[in-house]
Amino acid sequence: MVAPTISTTTLAEYRRALDRYFLPTYGRKPIASIQYEEFALFVARLPPMAGKTFNNIMIPARGVFEYAFRTRKVKQDITTHILWRKHQAPGPDPLEVDEVMTVLDHLAAAYHPVWRNYFEVAFFTGLRPSEMIATRWPSVDFRREQLRVSAARVRATDKDTKTHAIRHVDLQTLALCALRRQRELTESKTGLVFLNPSTGRKFADTAAPLQVWYDALKAAGIRKRGARQTRHTYATLCLHAGMNPAYVSRQMGHANAKMFFEVYSRWIDGDANTREKAKMDTFLTVSSTTPFPT
Repeated sequence: MVAPTISTTTLAEYRRALDRYFLPTYGRKPIASIQYEEFALFVARLPPMAGKTFNNIMIPARGVFEYAFRTRKVKQDITTHILWRKHQAPGPDPLEVDEVMTVLDHLAAAYHPVWRNYFEVAFFTGLRPSEMIATRWPSVDFRREQLRVSAARVRATDKDTKTHAIRHVDLQTLALCALRRQRELTESKTGLVFLNPSTGRKFADTAAPLQVWYDALKAAGIRKRGARQTRHTYATLCLHAGMNPAYVSRQMGHANAKMFFEVYSRWIDGDANTREKAKMDTFLTVSSTTPFPT
């Protein structure tokens, strides 16, 4: 019933959740016979899991009961009384500019040239990892110095970007140079910008880049964090450089600028926060007869 409105990978995740958590118990039971108390106890006894994971596996179950209610197979949608679980989304944990250069230097010295190019593009375009591995050469406009982002690859399947919108990213100089080097390696092959240098084939998913990322961070003595932090690093580097937040938000393909301002407010307000903090020291120094410690 939802297949036409969601991606193939999302549909597969819904099916896995139903197969693993719900169908073994309720697969052969008439839906009208399932009572709220019974289902609530069943849900409460699911294995411990993060709030986000719980919410994700409940989405297809809620969909089943909602559809049954709309088609009058049940008198009420009992899942409306199952509360969503709160969870705290991980915030940005970007690299500092010297850390970026350290990682790139390590990749250049110790890895196949593809990997330096890959992460240099990631750091200076803000593309998501799934978008990186789906990028094709016809999308690279060297004359306009722009990159057209229109697809992402998840579990070997190409789909629309996360926001289902095409965007054009202005290529910063380092990203442009990396793509020029990469052109010599892959342009005449499959049409994809990045191929797995170990196999010469396209990436089915982001597992291989993620492993290289973790290894490079460890070798460079930099604290471990997920590869999506290349995207956060791009955003914060742009803000440190004084670039317009609305422009950066559009470059990153956010559905609206509001989310960008919420996620990156710490960096947007950085200089203003420093000035505001200094006001207290000034006030105490001027107002107090006791010298303020330095």
